[in-house]
Amino acid sequence: MKINVAEVKRRIKAYRRAGMTERADSLAHNLRTYQKGVLEEKGGEGCRYYVESNLETGTTTGAYDSGAQGAGYYPHIPWAAICWTHASVAHVETLKAAKYLAAHPTEFCEPCVDLARRPNAPSVVVLHAMSKRLKP
Repeated sequence: MKINVAEVKRRIKAYRRAGMTERADSLAHNLRTYQKGVLEEKGGEGCRYYVESNLETGTTTGAYDSGAQGAGYYPHIPWAAICWTHASVAHVETLKAAKYLAAHPTEFCEPCVDLARRPNAPSVVVLHAMSKRLKP
């Protein structure tokens, strides 16, 4: 079942403004559960952020709970960014850092760096197409 996340977030804000905090908290919990389920369906267990085809490299990446399958487990480092295309893993301290690395795989994955340097890399092609459209 697909839901309109923006509409649910609007309702949560409206309930909070109206003083219906229990209702808002319940709806927020249900939304988090739904979003977690959608991410885990796409990216597997422990997935918190997923990129199907990265703009820089065209690869599949994600941010995961470090205890999740495929991430390896380091109890003192709770998060991991994974490039599934090249099986590269970077362990980091925060979810924000893991999301950043998943969005920018050239920061931690050597094969992605090589991909991004090619003249026909996805980001180069997109920027070239955009520059042609923007010219007067």
